[in-house]
Amino acid sequence: NKLGKGQVYYIGTWSQDDALEHAVLQQAFADAGARALSLPPYVFVEWRGGYYVGVNYSSEPATLPIPATAKVLQGKATLQPGEVAVWME
Repeated sequence: NKLGKGQVYYIGTWSQDDALEHAVLQQAFADAGARALSLPPYVFVEWRGGYYVGVNYSSEPATLPIPATAKVLQGKATLQPGEVAVWME
């Protein structure tokens, strides 16, 4: 649905392997001009006020897709469990 200047998607599905959900979300992100990340479970990246914040809530090390041109303000691309990284692109 078009809503104001944007669009709203409502998706209700549950597949055996999550492939359908993944494909639909990838297309929705592409349509919106957003970059979709493939991150391990319990590893999150948020964008807030011009900064990217990556957090590793998992029990394994995880590598974030921080561009080589980014200015890293805190942490590094490979996060140990419980670590945080902050960067600007």
